[in-house]
Amino acid sequence: ILFESGLCEYLDQQNAAAISLFQQALKKTNESPICGDKKAAEIYCALGHVYNSEKDSKLAIDSYKKGEEITIRLFGKECLSLVNIYFNLGAISLSQKDNDNAIKKLKKSKKLLRLLKKESSIEMSEVCGCLSEIYSKMKNTAEAKRNLQQANQTDFEDYGKSYYSLRANLMIGALYNVLGEHKNAEKYLKAAKKSVEGTKNSETQKSISAHIAFAKKKRHEGSTHREGKG
Repeated sequence: ILFESGLCEYLDQQNAAAISLFQQALKKTNESPICGDKKAAEIYCALGHVYNSEKDSKLAIDSYKKGEEITIRLFGKECLSLVNIYFNLGAISLSQKDNDNAIKKLKKSKKLLRLLKKESSIEMSEVCGCLSEIYSKMKNTAEAKRNLQQANQTDFEDYGKSYYSLRANLMIGALYNVLGEHKNAEKYLKAAKKSVEGTKNSETQKSISAHIAFAKKKRHEGSTHREGKG
């Protein structure tokens, strides 16, 4: 009950309450032989998410690594739960501008998804999208495009208006803008806009609208430039 209550508080962005509940749940789990380490691994990962949203990278990394250690001990190195752990560790490294470590962690996540036959999953889309973002910042356009193409393999229609579909479409659209492929950018950004319609997420709506406006502006400039040449 404590763990589930913590998740509810986290989803409501009540991070202090979520941390308190997760820590209480962890204490109960450690005291109870019935719950076992599996639940502890879940709690550590949940704590990692909360600390990450609080921008406390050190505690987030510590929590994810504890979750990773327990998961590997219980289930080995080919467990789907590890995908999310490596992705989040990579994202933290990216936020710290540690591109090499970010690539290392994200590649571990990508390799694991392939082993588990999850090439067309939403998780693979997010991992490849994140790698594409890093490579575009490093001016490695070939790798950026290669990973972006892999990110596009997901069938987003299967996910309807889910949060993950919104996030993936927004990410891919923004990356196409960075790479100068504004027509493709509009396609994915419009799908993201459709996902967020009717929600109260005004900040995300503003972000999507800004990306779409940028793509349209660049397409118009390109069209005007071609007409001028003609």
